[in-house]
Amino acid sequence: MSDKPISVGDLVQVVRWGKCRCNGRLGLIFRVSSMGEWDAGGFCSNCKTQSVIPPGVKFTYARAEGMAAYAPVHWLRRIPPLDDLEGEKRDEKLKEPA
Repeated sequence: MSDKPISVGDLVQVVRWGKCRCNGRLGLIFRVSSMGEWDAGGFCSNCKTQSVIPPGVKFTYARAEGMAAYAPVHWLRRIPPLDDLEGEKRDEKLKEPA
């Protein structure tokens, strides 16, 4: 995965998850449509579930394109475009079939 920060338009996957049923689900892959800053306040603003993020802690979240899902960016990993991966060196040795 890449060290580049997550931004609008990136393809990401949720790699952590809280107990809220309306934010990003573990394993969910989505394209980021918008980002914002949110003060958790101890509860989810959508479903009112008690948050795993303590009250008063501000964090950046990413909203999923075309879905009601969102997740804190520290729960996400950016999936790099294929063009970025093609430049990586591969040291795999090809073996002839027996």
